[in-house]
Amino acid sequence: MGLAQTFKVEYQSTEEIQSFINNFNKTARLHYEKDLWTVSEFEGCKMMFEIRIVSRGLYCHRSGNYFSFLGYFLEQLSGVFGAVTIEDV
Repeated sequence: MGLAQTFKVEYQSTEEIQSFINNFNKTARLHYEKDLWTVSEFEGCKMMFEIRIVSRGLYCHRSGNYFSFLGYFLEQLSGVFGAVTIEDV
């Protein structure tokens, strides 16, 4: 059982948001397949944190020990794109 939310941000292009997501491979174990990125480990914590680009933001589904990564993710997201609106799915 996991939690799904969308993180709404203003981005200029799909390439811009793809690049943002791909940068997580520097700090987390990140896997990409088709249109879905999956983070499976961050700072030694195991999780499943899935990220998919949607209109005006990112859809995320997560489970496991993801709390450290969620904080880091939101900090990075707001630092790059400004205001973030979170909606439960």
